[in-house]
Amino acid sequence: LDSGFTVGRAFGASGTPSAVLVSADGKIASGLAVGSPSVISLLSNDAPHLLDPSNAAPEPEAPPAPRGIAMGSKAPEIKLPDLDGDEVTLDDVSDGRTVLLFWNPGCGFCKRLEAELKEWEESAGDESPDLVLISTGSVEDNAAHGFESPILLDQSFRTGSLFGASGTPSAILIDEDGNVASTVKVGGPEVMSLLRS
Repeated sequence: LDSGFTVGRAFGASGTPSAVLVSADGKIASGLAVGSPSVISLLSNDAPHLLDPSNAAPEPEAPPAPRGIAMGSKAPEIKLPDLDGDEVTLDDVSDGRTVLLFWNPGCGFCKRLEAELKEWEESAGDESPDLVLISTGSVEDNAAHGFESPILLDQSFRTGSLFGASGTPSAILIDEDGNVASTVKVGGPEVMSLLRS
């Protein structure tokens, strides 16, 4: 157990799931694998690019390279059920700049971010972006957090993957014209920085 995530940060991880291969002689033998597909590939030795240590992040705190949709591109349409079971689009729950926060109520990193998010919700002004959580988990688990911002359910994490997210918490900004306006931000500090920008 590593409740402070000090070991993960030492290896350059900023969220879960992520993994790195350590050789029998104690040397780092892969780049950082972020997200379920990359972790499984690393376990099965199916990803030569991950097994090359030269692909490791140059700095321990460097986030993974952005994937998904390029900045400035039109964001794909989102249509997901809300906590009442109604299928809604992003336009139904947001009317301007919007931060999509990919969330999991069972994720320890998300739980640590919860209080700071609620403080942000209380103090957000007219210039602040809207916040929409796109979450896995049950209706009950998500409702129990008591967020003011809308929560849309995506049990397959398809929307997060579409935008290039590979774990939680992570977020991306959509501008008032519906275009992607940031890279994917991973981990609590980067998520809060995006919300406060």
